[in-house]
Amino acid sequence: MAGAKGKLGLRFEIAQARSGALADIPDFLRHYLHVPVRDTKTLDNYVNDHQLESEQLDFKRAFDNVQRLAERIASFANHRGGDIVIGIEENDDRATRWSPVSRSELPATMQRIAQAREFVRPREFVSLIETNELPAPLADHYAIVISVPPSPDVVAVEANRRLSFPITQSRESGVIADSLASASAVQC
Repeated sequence: MAGAKGKLGLRFEIAQARSGALADIPDFLRHYLHVPVRDTKTLDNYVNDHQLESEQLDFKRAFDNVQRLAERIASFANHRGGDIVIGIEENDDRATRWSPVSRSELPATMQRIAQAREFVRPREFVSLIETNELPAPLADHYAIVISVPPSPDVVAVEANRRLSFPITQSRESGVIADSLASASAVQC
């Protein structure tokens, strides 16, 4: 039972950090916690400074493959957390320019993000993922920031009754294991 209490304690500390209470987090944990981007100015600085993608930052012009987005979410969760920014183009892993989502495209994009979240296991982890629409410099356009906290548990992606366990290392995602277990046989 002590292990479960420890995980719940870490989840509470992660939730505290995400709510802005970093002063209450022990110093040894701060290195591991991801603080999400919540303002347009930071995104604009990414573009102007040609910010390099990292283990905790990924730029996307757009996306169509919801399963791949789910894999990226899980890979961040299985590492140190991170932000997936939809609406900024990258070239050679550097932010190059705004490519924001128009107001008319926003509902469909948010729906695809919701679909990607449906692939993520355990389902309880999904409630810790923040999705924020931030105004872009172009009127009626937005960047969407998906902020993924690090998870104290392994996060998987379930597709076609198979589980995969993506990880992030050095800005690249990979899969550490692939399970043929049926989703009903695994408590996720």
